[in-house]
Amino acid sequence: MKGRTNVFSAAVLSAALLLHCGKKSTTEPEQRRDTTVTITVNAKANIFAAGHSVLPPPGTALAGEFPPVLDLASVASRPLTFASIQGSVSGRGGEPDTGPDGKAEGSGTDVTPLGGLSGIRHCVKVMFLAGVFLGNSEPADPAPDGIDFTEAEHLPEIRPQLRQVFFIGDGRTGTGEGGAQRFIVPEGATRLFLGFADAYNFQGAAGFYDDNIGSITVTVNL
Repeated sequence: MKGRTNVFSAAVLSAALLLHCGKKSTTEPEQRRDTTVTITVNAKANIFAAGHSVLPPPGTALAGEFPPVLDLASVASRPLTFASIQGSVSGRGGEPDTGPDGKAEGSGTDVTPLGGLSGIRHCVKVMFLAGVFLGNSEPADPAPDGIDFTEAEHLPEIRPQLRQVFFIGDGRTGTGEGGAQRFIVPEGATRLFLGFADAYNFQGAAGFYDDNIGSITVTVNL
């Protein structure tokens, strides 16, 4: 699974976070009200269908389902973090046995670009939770370069471009541990789609979602 991707050059460690200071009341300290949104991501959610009106490849069970979407209208200038990402899936039927960070299998994931969305690569893991930021328009070719997450999945800060499929996993700097990763929303993004990158043996053209089972529950900090 996973299409051809280039070595991840866009995601980098950030040395500083932007802090926004508001005017505080002299009688009562100002408090920020954080909001969380919870989304269930079915194992059949095809990340390469993000922003499209037709599932790829059209008219077949191999295309899976449209991925769920988060409206970013009120958060486009802020990093996103995840309060919780839990659950298990399987990309080959049977009992769900794979957490959000995916599992080691075969040659990992190398899915090619499709419909204006980049491919994605991880030389070890398959069936990890993935995301893609889009603007208001339907994605179209040429797709941006892909990202190789083999050595980048646990960076504290991830900076994907629009239409660039990226690794989310459990949203932590370690599998099941560590701090919350910061996902920088690119300029122009209005939507975040969540799903999985699947293909025959997780290599080449996206598809083969028909035997996927299970789900991941994602709680996003806004």
